[in-house]
Amino acid sequence: MYSLDPDAALNLLALLQAGKLAECEAAARDVTARFPQFASGWKFLGVALQRQGRLAQAFPALLRAAQMLPEDDEAQGNLGLALLEADELALGERFLRRALELAPDNAMAWNNLAHGLARQGRLIEAEDLQRHTLELEPAHREFIHNLGSILHDQGRIAEAEACYRQALALDPLFPHAHWYLGMCRLQQADFAAGWREYEWRWQTPRLMGERSRYGGPRWTGEQDIADKTVLLWAEQGLGDTLQFCRYVREVAARGARAVLDVPATFVRLLAPLAPVNDQAGTVPAHDFHCPLMSLPPALGQDGIAPCAPYLHADAALTALWRERLGPQRKPRVGIAWSGNRRHIQDYRRSIPVEHFMTLASPACEFVCLQAALSESERALLDALACPHFENLLTDYAETAALIANLDLVLCVDTSVAHLAAAMGKPVWLLLSYQADWRWLSGRDDSPWYPTLKIFRQPRLGDWQAVFAAV
Repeated sequence: MYSLDPDAALNLLALLQAGKLAECEAAARDVTARFPQFASGWKFLGVALQRQGRLAQAFPALLRAAQMLPEDDEAQGNLGLALLEADELALGERFLRRALELAPDNAMAWNNLAHGLARQGRLIEAEDLQRHTLELEPAHREFIHNLGSILHDQGRIAEAEACYRQALALDPLFPHAHWYLGMCRLQQADFAAGWREYEWRWQTPRLMGERSRYGGPRWTGEQDIADKTVLLWAEQGLGDTLQFCRYVREVAARGARAVLDVPATFVRLLAPLAPVNDQAGTVPAHDFHCPLMSLPPALGQDGIAPCAPYLHADAALTALWRERLGPQRKPRVGIAWSGNRRHIQDYRRSIPVEHFMTLASPACEFVCLQAALSESERALLDALACPHFENLLTDYAETAALIANLDLVLCVDTSVAHLAAAMGKPVWLLLSYQADWRWLSGRDDSPWYPTLKIFRQPRLGDWQAVFAAV
């Protein structure tokens, strides 16, 4: 094995600490090409790629470093964190615990392990570990923020907000703390402060790249947009797009030509609101751009407006789905039990379909609204004669047309709930104890959707009580 080049290692470390990730990557590639047995070079290369969000490219370097440096807590911990980011939670936990065996005072490894446990829904364990992390480094802004996030996930909003404010006292420009504080304020219906703090999300690495796709000035509400083209683009999840497209017509009411840039699955559904870019990968010409979830502050909204219905199913598609369903002899209830299984909060939002089947009754007909099914789910639905149409639900225009033929939608927190409620359909929403900020706190209704009724868990993980209430 080549001996460690201390100057090369120090140079790579300095570049990494200075945030010069591209330079660190280039230098690490150079040194590992010349000295492939220089283990620290692989370690720094992996971290530089990881911090640039290039996880797939980072893995080989991180894995090689961990194999070459089995007694190096940083190499083991770096691989563990990358595995968490790739949703390999159990494997990531294993490498992080190995890092802590090697260095019990490695506060960053404790922090990352707590994050991994929280991702698995092991929130009490995660809280204990995060508090231990803070015993090691009590004035670390990210560690304080992460404790707030774990408390937030437990529904302890006041304690979470206190953590975010404590992190901001250490660093008033810490974007993640502002963003999460915004969610706390929005959850408590403090919309003016909430929208203001929520805008800090654009200063986080996670979303800065998304924003950089769009050239030209961003519309913030201060510029005159009369006779201008304003490109309104989707961010974050599918449900977010359905919830915030309610503001599109208000942009047009200011004399602007609104154009939508949204996932292809929404093109037909949202076309009545505004012209929709149907050329994937292109950015339409525009004078200004604005993400959909930034429209409330840009429009000066301190509350919620307008209310549903603002989305409508196509009449011809609705008729086609009426034929597919056949004659209606009893009320039809659409069901959806899971959303995006890769969503970071899916562990607490989704429910096994078997729970829904306990509600089956001769007095109503269940209709499946899931666009994708596992083999076991399909077999269960077939056994109970519950219609499912996953191969036909090719976009949200089709799903909307199916929903238009239903009397009620019973579902978890997923895009189907937003779609049905935006159409003005009665929706019974089955919600985790600590739900997303948009559903506020302690309410069984929603100011976002007048026809939506909420059934909340009385305590974390208690779906049995929810189904008893339904």
